[in-house]
Amino acid sequence: MASRILAPAIVFGGHTRFLSPFYLELARQSFQRCARSRKNPATGYLEGFILVAVSLEAFINEVCLEKIDRRKEAGKSISYLESVLSLPNGRDRNIRDKWKLLPKRLWRGKKFDERTRLWRDFNTLIELRNMLVHYKSEYREEGYVPEAIKPVLNRVLTANAQKSTDLVFLQAFVGNHGHWTELICTPEMGSWALNTGLNMVSRFLEFASVEDDLKDDYVAILSRLRLLQ
Repeated sequence: MASRILAPAIVFGGHTRFLSPFYLELARQSFQRCARSRKNPATGYLEGFILVAVSLEAFINEVCLEKIDRRKEAGKSISYLESVLSLPNGRDRNIRDKWKLLPKRLWRGKKFDERTRLWRDFNTLIELRNMLVHYKSEYREEGYVPEAIKPVLNRVLTANAQKSTDLVFLQAFVGNHGHWTELICTPEMGSWALNTGLNMVSRFLEFASVEDDLKDDYVAILSRLRLLQ
């Protein structure tokens, strides 16, 4: 299959049907551009946050649909996987429920521990994406910081406050009279979002059995994009 260029350093080859790794790479490129330039970086950071969330939704849908297709070809039942994507009334399940259900349906006893920091960060990332995409009037109020993102902001800012005068300034600026989106547009928050996305995918792939071909496909793509640690 001929390769097609999507963006610098992103080439589609034999795994074109798997788009989620490329969304992660686009997010990384957005964050890297922001880190290199101080000129109006907000657009790139906001783009990156949304792309990481998009990649996670694409990933869970891709895996489920690919497993459905392979079971169809083998003449096996698929209803228990179709129910991961859709509710009985035909409406689409939310992304959190898909990530909860699919590991359990594919590999007995495998599931995400919702008490872990990784799962909490995943929830926060999805909330952040929803707030950015479905922007509401209260988000514009002076000094407002959404409760959903406060734990991550506090953790990231506290961990890096001694290293970055920019973060100290932003924390004071938003706390007094600024806008919360100023606070999230930092290299540290970009790293947090990208790592959350990569760690969710990596943890999911760890659930898969050693001989799972689909796992091998994703590992190959992520390795080629240098997204795996």
